[in-house]
Amino acid sequence: MIVVREETPGEILSIKAVILAAFGRRSEALLVDALRAHACDFVSLVVLDCGELVANAVLTPVTVDGASSVRGLGIGPVSVAPEHQGRGIGTALVRHAIRRSMRGDFAFAVVSGAPDYYARFGFKPAAAFGLSDELCAEAGDFQAIEFAHGALRGCPGIVRYVPEFSLVTED
Repeated sequence: MIVVREETPGEILSIKAVILAAFGRRSEALLVDALRAHACDFVSLVVLDCGELVANAVLTPVTVDGASSVRGLGIGPVSVAPEHQGRGIGTALVRHAIRRSMRGDFAFAVVSGAPDYYARFGFKPAAAFGLSDELCAEAGDFQAIEFAHGALRGCPGIVRYVPEFSLVTED
């Protein structure tokens, strides 16, 4: 049985271990630590499988240059411990993250990741909405989803993340 919920303070080391195992490098774990310490609207979701923390996803606000009235969320990094991948845990986590994103006044969400994976949730290439990524993700990997049809119409621009994203470099 899996449970998806927000992290608690006692889970920080377990989250870091999952992120390190999933990505094989420290940069994503350092980013999540920086977000936890400094970002004002940081949400960290975890998945527990039979009580064991096995996955994590982070939600942070994003903006689009020139479209200050349109609020969005960035989903990521999304991490699932390798030994728990392929069991639907990542799917449950991303679905929960999208539902959570839709609860606020957010018009859209963006993600950088495998297009084939995220398409199943309704993500499309962000370029189709006129969006580009300030973090220079591969153009095909940067994707967006509107929570209301046409929410991004007339809002092309560069998606900006919270400043903590620029503090962390690749290992």
